[in-house]
Amino acid sequence: MSLLNLALQNVSLQRNSMDVNFEYIVKPASSLKKLRDLSERQPNVKTALEESLEPTLSLLKHRFSKLKLHNRNVVVHDAATFEEIKNLSDVLDLFKDTEDSCSVIECNEKNAPKKLKDFIDKHCRARQYSFQIKKCTAQCWYCTLNPKRLPGDNPLHWLPDPTKGPDGTYQSLEDLMDTETTDKDCPGLSLKGTTTDNDKKHKGVLIGGKVRSFIICCLCGKRRVVYSKERLSRLQITDIEEVQDNLLYTCGSSLFPEGHRCYDNVVVTEGLECATEMETTYYAGITTKFLPVCFFCGDIEIDSTSQTVQDLKKNYSIVRPICATCLSRGI
Repeated sequence: MSLLNLALQNVSLQRNSMDVNFEYIVKPASSLKKLRDLSERQPNVKTALEESLEPTLSLLKHRFSKLKLHNRNVVVHDAATFEEIKNLSDVLDLFKDTEDSCSVIECNEKNAPKKLKDFIDKHCRARQYSFQIKKCTAQCWYCTLNPKRLPGDNPLHWLPDPTKGPDGTYQSLEDLMDTETTDKDCPGLSLKGTTTDNDKKHKGVLIGGKVRSFIICCLCGKRRVVYSKERLSRLQITDIEEVQDNLLYTCGSSLFPEGHRCYDNVVVTEGLECATEMETTYYAGITTKFLPVCFFCGDIEIDSTSQTVQDLKKNYSIVRPICATCLSRGI
């Protein structure tokens, strides 16, 4: 992200004006979600918006393509077209159970077909900065239809995780290839964050009695608490929605950039990492109550019926919510 930010230095962006009727229609759409919903209902508005944004997108693509990292140009891809998304959806429907009528792409994780879950367990690896899919050597139904293209004596390997050596520095890709690694040394996965100057400055606000809302990290998906001395105004709520819709918030960053009207009034705890557990103030329920989520990973599908959870509730006055996955891992 630091490299990409260089391309945005001293740049002011604004889309072209549309027909006055289209401008009137889109004016109430104060967030990207509302704009997408409006475009779905009115295809002519979607076409007008695409034409209006084309010069801005072309400028951004040109600026980013000028960047280099290790003497290699940054490659900028166009967004997936509707036809490409439809083709992907058709491929995923191969994993549907025979009795399912809805598309796999519309299912959530809990209701995903068993065939798809088995495929992900055997062929996929999710990490903080990557998601890998690898064909297997077993005679599964998918890899039988789509076998690997490399010769039999050239095995497929997972892309190794960043791993530190005995001297504390990161090892090279060549040294780690064909070895089993974990993401414990991945930057940003430290379990304990560092208290920042802003956290010290807002110490009296970062408490359960000042909880107003939450923002979801665009990397890890955890909900991070939003604090304010006063109840949020409609304008402040809209500003938070824009940050969320534009995927601008990540754990450890400020909610708004310095100079923003809400920078000092609406804040989050900045001394957090993506691996940090949920904030206990999320569950305080003093000013507002949120949907219970797993304390360890933030999953909204919590396990409240298992015998282990019931036993804990008998022995302790406070038992944080936990999902079945974290429970099975012994967390």
